[in-house]
Amino acid sequence: ADVVQLLDGVLRVPCTLVSTQSTWDPQDAVEELYNICLLFVGFVIFSSFIGSVTTTLTTLRNKSEQAAHARNAYLDYSATNGLSWHLMHSIRVFKKQQHTARVKTTRSLALRDVAYLKDLPEHLRLKLHTEIFGVTVTRHALFRQILHWFPETLQEVCHTCSSQQVFEEGSDIFVAGATPRELIFVTRGMCDYYVPHHELRCENTEPAFELLRASATNEISQPICCFGSGTWLCEAALWLMYSHMGRLTPKANTCIVLVDTQQWQAVVQKEPVLLHFMQTYAALFAHHADIAETNCPTNLDLVGIRDECAASAAMVLEAAEGIQGLKVIGKQSLSAHRLLERT
Repeated sequence: ADVVQLLDGVLRVPCTLVSTQSTWDPQDAVEELYNICLLFVGFVIFSSFIGSVTTTLTTLRNKSEQAAHARNAYLDYSATNGLSWHLMHSIRVFKKQQHTARVKTTRSLALRDVAYLKDLPEHLRLKLHTEIFGVTVTRHALFRQILHWFPETLQEVCHTCSSQQVFEEGSDIFVAGATPRELIFVTRGMCDYYVPHHELRCENTEPAFELLRASATNEISQPICCFGSGTWLCEAALWLMYSHMGRLTPKANTCIVLVDTQQWQAVVQKEPVLLHFMQTYAALFAHHADIAETNCPTNLDLVGIRDECAASAAMVLEAAEGIQGLKVIGKQSLSAHRLLERT
């Protein structure tokens, strides 16, 4: 009994202390001010949270309404104009693939999408374009030789003739029948090249160049060429007038560099020696295209592609022979080369 009374007394002492010392009422002005500040901060945090949730829900609802409105407009347009079921199915499949690609991957940015760089002065834009595009275009033997002979001209090509674009999976970079207006360099991603009613026979062992065999059907399910990073095509657009023989479409978010043919011709004509060299190279390229057509009939899109870099280098050397002044012009400083170096 004594032990029980002792334990009861020990347990009662803390409870008595807590009950006598614990009070929820502020004891002075400092505690009142603290409670007021605490309540104010709590209300602000709670209202911010509620506002964020409301904004998010409003944004999602607006996007859903816009998507529903766009889909209803498409269905009305399809019914009014009598689109075939096959075409509507193809459009629906493309839209699903496009949505899936946007969710799974992060879209690459092109130079024109970077707003931070749009207000640069002209001299900085020149250096920026030379550094970005110069490394890409000098993979080709022709532009690499221009760097040695006419470094200022190459800077102008990068500044005025070159641009950068990003294409999503399922879109078309170009289609058969369109007039080529650019030389295309693939810098990131992969592109498939399809040719209708044709089977291309050629060999290639490049790792980035996967050549496939296409069946001679109206709808070809397999591409005949796959262009990876570091490859190029449509060089014939610089020298010849023709139409695209196939369709080029990216596998995923693909970044390409384009060299505009009209701007290119305007830049080349400013230098008489360079113009003479380009005319000689163009004649050699046309002759090479005629030879290539024996294996790849009439398909100028694939003449001078990445796997023919040795042939391009040989044509550059052949075109340079006999042109007076190139040896003197070729003695340039290393400043232009350093400008294109990447750390």
